[in-house]
Amino acid sequence: MKRFSFAVLCVLALSVFGCKEKRPAVVEQPVFESWNSDIIQIEKIELSDTATVMYVHAFCQPGEWIKIDKESYIRKSRSDEKWFVTKSEGIELSEEFEIPDSGKATFKLIFPPLPSEVTAIDFIESDCEECFKIWGIHLLPGSKVTLTPFPKERKAEEPLPDPAYSSQPATISGKLFGYVKGEGPETVNIYYMNLLNAEQITAELPVAADGSFSGEVAIGFPSIVASSLGSLFLTPGKELKIFTDLKKKSRYESKFRADKAPGDSLYQYFEGSPVSFAALNTLDAERLITDREEFYDNITRLTADEYKSYLLDLLKEKSDKIKQSNLPAHVRLLTENSLKLEVINRLLLYELFIAQREASPIYAQTKATPDPQKPGKEYYSILSELISDELSYLSHFVLIESIIRQSSFFNISGGNHQSPEVKFALFKEKAELLGIGSGIFLDLAQMQIYGEQIQKMQFYTEAEKEAIKNAFRHHPEYAQRLIEENDRLKKETEANQNNPGIVVNPTPNVPDDKLFDAIIAKYKGKVVVVDFWATWCAPCLQAMETIKPLKTDLQQQGVVFLYLTGETSPVSAWNKKISDIHGEHYRVSGNQWMHWSQQFGIQGIPYYMIYDKNGKQILKQAGFPGNDALGKTIKPLL
Repeated sequence: MKRFSFAVLCVLALSVFGCKEKRPAVVEQPVFESWNSDIIQIEKIELSDTATVMYVHAFCQPGEWIKIDKESYIRKSRSDEKWFVTKSEGIELSEEFEIPDSGKATFKLIFPPLPSEVTAIDFIESDCEECFKIWGIHLLPGSKVTLTPFPKERKAEEPLPDPAYSSQPATISGKLFGYVKGEGPETVNIYYMNLLNAEQITAELPVAADGSFSGEVAIGFPSIVASSLGSLFLTPGKELKIFTDLKKKSRYESKFRADKAPGDSLYQYFEGSPVSFAALNTLDAERLITDREEFYDNITRLTADEYKSYLLDLLKEKSDKIKQSNLPAHVRLLTENSLKLEVINRLLLYELFIAQREASPIYAQTKATPDPQKPGKEYYSILSELISDELSYLSHFVLIESIIRQSSFFNISGGNHQSPEVKFALFKEKAELLGIGSGIFLDLAQMQIYGEQIQKMQFYTEAEKEAIKNAFRHHPEYAQRLIEENDRLKKETEANQNNPGIVVNPTPNVPDDKLFDAIIAKYKGKVVVVDFWATWCAPCLQAMETIKPLKTDLQQQGVVFLYLTGETSPVSAWNKKISDIHGEHYRVSGNQWMHWSQQFGIQGIPYYMIYDKNGKQILKQAGFPGNDALGKTIKPLL
């Protein structure tokens, strides 16, 4: 009698009965196609006739929070067949969960049992754009991910461009390999700093069905910027091409995948960049301080001068190692300047005081903040050795001017009603005392001091435009940037003021402790929903989208929706966002927002308050309570 192996029998049986590989009871370290975040990672999946159990790990910075929505589900991959989460263990659904000091949290998500024929699933943490998603999770042992052919990198060494301002935009183009529409990012986001106010700008480049994308950003200086694809080096007037393998990227980022392959870390390469993808990763990993708790323990008992010396010693030690490394010269230069920038920021933010405050028993009991020691000229004199034009290669250099003006030595805030000319003259005088009264740093300071006015929506008159041209006569391109920004923001503001359903209100001219009462008094006789929010707050924006059906119904019944934000919402981003947010809008100063935070105990946003028709507060709620809860609170008040 002829013998057949099981594999042969299986092949023969395919033509008659079919022969499918059986799904195991436990899938360890499941293989998957791609994801939108590496925060949520699946260690294993248990499959039984009664439930599907996912063992999940969350990796995040200690103190930050995550949330798993109660509308989360798994589905047969690339289908509409869904099974919603039934319960969880170790985390409460739809509630914020703070990541512990370990930086890792572990929990279980339980779903209904899956039909035996389902061999691949997607995990969808509700349908919001920012929610966690993992696509193509394979449930059969030995599954492999098929990679899309990736073009070979064409290496071409380029020198760093000169650190000089240019009004020409940087061009970005590229392709996401392994991209599936609906299973990947809708946009590639580029994050860079606005030279005029040191606020972050997000440029969203739409991704086409084939994974291609392109766009322009006006960065001003050749510099490293952040993006949703990692760090990039952009140069005004030049094109950067980006090629990213999404499947390889997901495989490399996973802590549990057993199918990792050599070379996965090189899931991306550039054309038209003086700095390679690998070099940028090296640069991102190089930090002066990696353990905040240890750093604070080391500096708590130091004087201001000892604190400065401690940072400079760390800088020298790190810089010496970099100089002896085999990194390319331009990567060494960028790395050394990145470390210098870290020292500058730690000096200016005066973390010595923060460490001493946190170590104080009085602060631990009362949260009372003692007055910090005020460093003098000698403390800041080291800036002349640290600040150079080469720091402009690092986009966060733009922040230095904003931080430095918060220091006691540079403080010019007493001249709130002074002209930009006078403010800049005061600033320059103090900068020159420290030997930093020239170069790109001072140019940025001048631009930001003049740009304060338009960030307060006090737009330039024609006479003021001529004064700006005169003030920047040696740098007419800076004057042009200021005036163009002014005209653009003014046009956007006027468009919103003419938008039906949107009311942009001036802030009442009253003391900070009377401001909220002055605002809410305008709406007495109506039910008011107050929403404290910001343009950069994803949960705020998601809640606004969720509430739309309820809001439409309530507004028709006379309910007022009052939206309050502060100066951390840049005017440009604010104008863009409120164009789709019907209601009453106020944008207040940083001091006014801070007063509200203390007055109402606001520790996070979104933050809601509801007032009845007599102006009595009915509800105070941190985080979006949901449409059902809001409806039950508001409708009895109508």
